[in-house]
Amino acid sequence: MKFLELCAGIGGFRVALENLGCECAGYSEIDKNAIKLYSAFFNDERNFGDVTKIEAEKLPDFDILVGGFPCQAFSVAGKRLGFEDTRGTIFFDFARILKAKKPTFGIFENVRGLLNHERGRTFETIIKTLDEIGYDAQWGIINTRFHGLPQNRERVYIVANFRERSATKILFERGDGITDKVARTQQSIIGDYHTKSGKTHQRSGVLNENSIAPCLIASDYKEPRMVKIGAIDGKRHQADRVYSLDGVSTTLSAQGGGLGAKTGLYSAGDKVRRLTPKECFRLQGFKDEMVELGYKIGLSDTALYKAVGNAVSVPVVEWVAGRVLSWDNLRDANELGSDYLF
Repeated sequence: MKFLELCAGIGGFRVALENLGCECAGYSEIDKNAIKLYSAFFNDERNFGDVTKIEAEKLPDFDILVGGFPCQAFSVAGKRLGFEDTRGTIFFDFARILKAKKPTFGIFENVRGLLNHERGRTFETIIKTLDEIGYDAQWGIINTRFHGLPQNRERVYIVANFRERSATKILFERGDGITDKVARTQQSIIGDYHTKSGKTHQRSGVLNENSIAPCLIASDYKEPRMVKIGAIDGKRHQADRVYSLDGVSTTLSAQGGGLGAKTGLYSAGDKVRRLTPKECFRLQGFKDEMVELGYKIGLSDTALYKAVGNAVSVPVVEWVAGRVLSWDNLRDANELGSDYLF
């Protein structure tokens, strides 16, 4: 299947969809540094530019429209002006292109704050707009930490399907491992850590053969899952514990409480070391080659931090898109019958 990527950034949707065997039909981006890295990494110059100025009728055909419309207008970190912010109105350009091209699916990402902005009225407008142009919509909050990446990052994903062409099952029903944190975590548990009393608990599950949890808040001070194998220079403080043969802490936030906080790691001399661009790209599921290429083409650390900070988490997109592309979701609505429709 072919996809068009809007507000593409550095191509997080593209990496995920190409991993699933899909083909890119082009992209849209206006940030000069993001374009520079995107075009170099994918060897692709098919940039349609500013999404607000795209003439939809001139776009190539595609089956899936994907993208993360700008989140600053809805984020709790901003002024939350919503549709009063020009960045917030870009969603309507997504809708305009959907209406003109009628792809089978749309997959969109935004911050969690989109759901409660203006007491839900903003999100209601989005869903009503999709309905008016012929698309049913499903949505859910997905946390990156449940998809193998060590960061706590909640984002809203919206899946829209053109009702005349397809019918899809609910993607985000409770218990399917996406809204139910317990169920989602248990999918990767391979054993249990038993307390002295012999009891087990959700937080005591061992998540891989190295006993290393996949997220920043994977352990607590009462029942840690990690295996301590030593200490640095014989010191007894929590921050000096060694949990792997490489001497790497269990999580990036493992040295908190004044000894590392949540934004970086401490080095010798109690100086804070911030995360490198390569580490940040890894936290989003991108390959090291993209960062290395970024340096080769002259991008600064600042440009790389901004680019990856605005990106989607690749494994999350791949999980959502994989469900959309599954056989059950792509069967023709006529074959399924009217009872299957929403």
